[in-house]
Amino acid sequence: MRDKVRILSIGILLVGLTLVGVLPPTKADAPLSLTPIAISLSSIPPKLPANSVTYPAVVVSVVDKNGRPTVALVDVQVSLTSSQENVGKVSDSVDIPPGATYAIANFTTTNTAGATIITATSIGLTTTSVSVTTVIAVGYPTHLLLSAVPSTVPARTSNTGKLIMELQDDVGLPAKAINDVSISLFSSNAHVANVTSPSVIMKQGDYLAEVDYASGFVPGSALITVSASTFDSGLATVTVLGFPALALKLFAQPNLMVTCTNVVTSCAGRLVVALTDLNGNPTKAPRDIVVQVRTSNVAILVVNDTVVIHAGDISAIATYSTTAAAGIARITASSPGLTSDFADVTTIGPQIASAAYCQPAKAGSPTPCQLKIYTGPNPVLADHQSYGSVVVQMWNGSAPIINSSGTTSVTLTSSVTGVGNFTTITFPIPQGRSWASITFTSTFQVGTTQLTASSQNFLSNQLGLTTFGPVPSKVVLKPISSTLPADGGTHAVLELDLEDAQGSPAIAPFSVPVSISSSHSSIVNVNSAIIPAGQSFIVVNVTAGILEGKANVTALVSAFTTGYTTSWTILGTVIPAPSSLSAFAPDSNRIISASAGQLQLVAIQLEGGQNGPARARAPMNISISSSNSTVIPKLITVSVAPGQDYALLNITPMVSGTTVLTISTPGLAVASMSITFLPYPLVETINGGPPKIFTNQTAIISVSTQLDGAPLKGTPVHWKASTGGLIVATPPDTNSSTISTTIAASTTSTRSTSTATPAGLPTVDDKTDKTGLSSMIFRPNKPGSALITAVVTPANQPSRTFNFTIQVTTIPTGSGGKAAPSLVDQLTSFPYILAPIGGVGGAGAAAFFFIRRRGKGGGSTDEEFDNAMG
Repeated sequence: MRDKVRILSIGILLVGLTLVGVLPPTKADAPLSLTPIAISLSSIPPKLPANSVTYPAVVVSVVDKNGRPTVALVDVQVSLTSSQENVGKVSDSVDIPPGATYAIANFTTTNTAGATIITATSIGLTTTSVSVTTVIAVGYPTHLLLSAVPSTVPARTSNTGKLIMELQDDVGLPAKAINDVSISLFSSNAHVANVTSPSVIMKQGDYLAEVDYASGFVPGSALITVSASTFDSGLATVTVLGFPALALKLFAQPNLMVTCTNVVTSCAGRLVVALTDLNGNPTKAPRDIVVQVRTSNVAILVVNDTVVIHAGDISAIATYSTTAAAGIARITASSPGLTSDFADVTTIGPQIASAAYCQPAKAGSPTPCQLKIYTGPNPVLADHQSYGSVVVQMWNGSAPIINSSGTTSVTLTSSVTGVGNFTTITFPIPQGRSWASITFTSTFQVGTTQLTASSQNFLSNQLGLTTFGPVPSKVVLKPISSTLPADGGTHAVLELDLEDAQGSPAIAPFSVPVSISSSHSSIVNVNSAIIPAGQSFIVVNVTAGILEGKANVTALVSAFTTGYTTSWTILGTVIPAPSSLSAFAPDSNRIISASAGQLQLVAIQLEGGQNGPARARAPMNISISSSNSTVIPKLITVSVAPGQDYALLNITPMVSGTTVLTISTPGLAVASMSITFLPYPLVETINGGPPKIFTNQTAIISVSTQLDGAPLKGTPVHWKASTGGLIVATPPDTNSSTISTTIAASTTSTRSTSTATPAGLPTVDDKTDKTGLSSMIFRPNKPGSALITAVVTPANQPSRTFNFTIQVTTIPTGSGGKAAPSLVDQLTSFPYILAPIGGVGGAGAAAFFFIRRRGKGGGSTDEEFDNAMG
């Protein structure tokens, strides 16, 4: 019975102490009101990449009547809309929980760059809007660009060019590979142009790679495709220039032939079947072409039925044989799709020449003989190939003759060896034959050379032989990549072509030196180069400086004309993106913070040209230092991952105040921002007492929590006593006359009814009530200093620790050797008068009975007390 009365009396005592000011007030004087009246929107960062990615970039917060950021006192539900969903779409809604300063909404961009208006609405708060801009980001490789060098080539056997692959970012600037990139290549028409390797590796740190392609004699175009995982594919077209074969050209060698008799060891001649274009110039067969060969008189000539011009050749050789009959036969060459041609062959009886003189055997006097030259095909290509196109025949002036007395040695020379020449200039015409053939080898130079045939006792003969091909007349500079990274490296980005007067590719007839210069060598530097004989192009290396800018690059050559041929192009360099840093915070860089550890939201963004977002090519570690070490005492670091353009940073200020943040990382321009941390409107205090008690007395310790001047209910409080025990003390409910005092039963229970001993427990978990209070009765168990600790953890806020020290002394001795009763013991002796009086009256009555009992000697036993109470 006594314990029940004692518990009831403690509750009455709390009311009295509250009214007289011993305990802290249930509601302290409120600071300047920060009640939210409007929604605030911030986009951090304000520019986002237009790449169809979701970013946590829209910060939704609440502000007071002065426009200052504040906290939500209740759950704030905010609806969000985007005016241009083709630019980006925002989350439909977000919630700002009580005690929080902001919430983050996701924003999903599209591939369309532009601006959209984000509007936020919430019941009871002013609506607001913010503009979010999306732009094409730079710095991270996303595209694979392919260049064919050269893109147009002449049709010839085993021609080789270059396929140069370049990594670019979303705005077309060079971007170096983050990791090794495996690139696959494919040709749509391998007969026109084919890749020499189906794949190539782009090394980490490079942005260029190359592989050869091979083209041939088949005119047409081939589409080359390069692809790599996560990259947009690249395309390039290779065109092989070659005039289509439209006609056949037939050359009879010789066209005057002796009949076949017993003195003739060879009755055969040659039929050269050549392919020509519309203008009669030689052209290569794109495939094997079967030619039908027919004679008009088989009694005079016998010919092969067919001959094949193999792919890549300009001609083929058939043979004919004479009979014993003399006469004229017409030979015809034909093939489907080609214009036919014919040649006449005349046969006569052989004329026999003596060994000493070239004369008819029965002539009365010596008659000078002569040599006759036959060519076919004529012209031949200026491609450094060998052609069996020359035949030399012995004549006596009107008919072919047969040497009956041995071999005839013939000398054949070329007047312009730069156009073509023979493997050997001396060759034999065997006994019993009237002719012999020799091979002519062309060069890369286009022109005409005079062939001269001579022999002992023969009149010499001359005939011109022409080589055909494009005649180089100029050099042309073409940038493979017009923009280089300003990294001081050397890059193969310049194409130097030879072209004829019509702009078609031409072959260098000899090594062509080309002088190349740059108008700003500090931006790009180019050395002179040489185009080797037989080549139509070269790839020139360019060394970039470390400065950003543009320079004119000029090529000069004087090999083809009496004057100079020049060509120029513009090359530019850019500082590798990103080039600078920026920092952004919501609400004009003013953010609410608690004085000990509130996490705050700041965005650190990488930027490139024109202050647009730039993606990291490699992990970037960024350092943030504070000018005010009281606010932020330590260096902060954050990392931006490859492919990202910004990182969100939580800053932990120690106290409220203003500081300048300096943001830096090696290689990028330094950024700074001034940021103000406003005090969080949460007031937490600890009070109680008395600070000195006897071992038989108790003390009451209370923690008060107020948000924006209003009591904050439900805040967890963890209590701990270094000695003694704690008992939860609940102040009277203002809506009820019932007085409740509960003793904690365990370290994890919260206000659960229990019959635990009144001595209490060393640790107790509690929550603040509707008045914002959490109160504990401390009961000591020994003399000394007792430390009472309260760890307060408001929602959305870091924990704060409060300490209260109580000095406990030994009980003084009363009359009769008994300990003097404590104040609480005296108050609980006669409790029934306190209930109707309440407040101050209860405290006064307690004092009266305390004095009365002291006058009677004070130390009644529990049994005496229970008996007195009836």
